[in-house]
Parts: sequence; structure tokens; C-alpha cells
Amino acid sequence: MRMDETIGKLEQDNLIFDTTHPIDVKSITLVGGKNFIKRGTLINSNGEVWSGKSNEIADCILCDDIDTGTTGGSSMVVAAYRSGHFIRQSIIVAEGKTLSPEAETQLRNNGIFLSNAVLI
Repeated sequence: MRMDETIGKLEQDNLIFDTTHPIDVKSITLVGGKNFIKRGTLINSNGEVWSGKSNEIADCILCDDIDTGTTGGSSMVVAAYRSGHFIRQSIIVAEGKTLSPEAETQLRNNGIFLSNAVLI
């Protein structure tokens, strides 16, 4: 290996705000057949993308991009953030929905804190 060789590159993805609150990860069972789900997607307690329904519990944030396939009936175990401090504008929810104050309260009660940030 040469000393002037580039080994890797770190790129900021604008998901994690800071480490003020401990970042912890858990395994969740994600419902299959939902195609491609991006890192930073808010997941409900049933293992699906949070859709903003009134009885739905906002539970965790997906750690990695996941391809769940196109056929339903299957599920997979993936990693999700159970706690930490994240950038509000980077959290992904179901198309056409916005993160409600009630969902933010649920997340905060679970140890997930959100703050606004200027994204570059």
C-alpha cells in the first residue's frame, strides 16, 4: 500500500444530529414486499413504514437502505435506531405524510430526539 493512496471516503448523510443522546440499535422484523426502503425511514411498531394513522406508534428509524422485494408475505430482520439524536428534516415517512407532534412525542418517549438543522 502506498502512503498517498486513498483508502476510503467518509460522506455525511445528514441523519444523525449529534451524540448528545446515546445512539442505540436494535433488531426489528420488517414487513417484506415494500420495495426499496431508505436509511432514515421511520418505522412503526408493526415493522412497516410509519404512515401517520392516529393509532400508529412511531417506534424506530431504519439504519440502512433495505430492499424488501416486491412480493408480500415475507419478512426480514434488520437494524434500526432505538435511540439517538437525529435531524428532523432527514426522517422519511410515508409519501404525502408529515411527522406529527404526537409521533415526535412517541419517539422522544422512546429515546429518539429530533432537531432542526441546516442541510448542506
